Amino acid sequence: MFEFYERVSGARMHAAYIRPGGVHQDLPLGLMDDIYEFSKNFSLRIDEVEEMLTNNRIWRNRTIDIGVVTAEDALNYGFRWDNTISFLRGGDGSGEFNGVMLRGSGIQWDLRKTQPYDVYDQVEFDVPIGSRGDCYDR
Repeated sequence: MFEFYERVSGARMHAAYIRPGGVHQDLPLGLMDDIYEFSKNFSLRIDEVEEMLTNNRIWRNRTIDIGVVTAEDALNYGFRWDNTISFLRGGDGSGEFNGVMLRGSGIQWDLRKTQPYDVYDQVEFDVPIGSRGDCYDR
């Protein structure tokens, strides 16, 4: 994914590709074909990705019990729904984190359920809630 992003913007992160009035430059030739090929093959590798993220010893050692934030701390730190909503309501977004932080700390909050957008009101899904409040849960 970062390869495609870099090919479009020239940088791997914080590329400022989208700008007021449009975008920085046209898409490179062949990029859409490459994205299509990647997409066709990605579904064949999703099980491999899931296995790596759920059972890989190195991944688990680097994420389980790391950066623990309890539910109480999450609320005390001001973790709440989504910065975008805060900005729209006149807030500055400081000290706020999104629903992933709350859910990772064991608080059942998902904007897709409480204020559905797009087609989320037509999709049935369970909200994943963490139990440890660590990086792995988030």
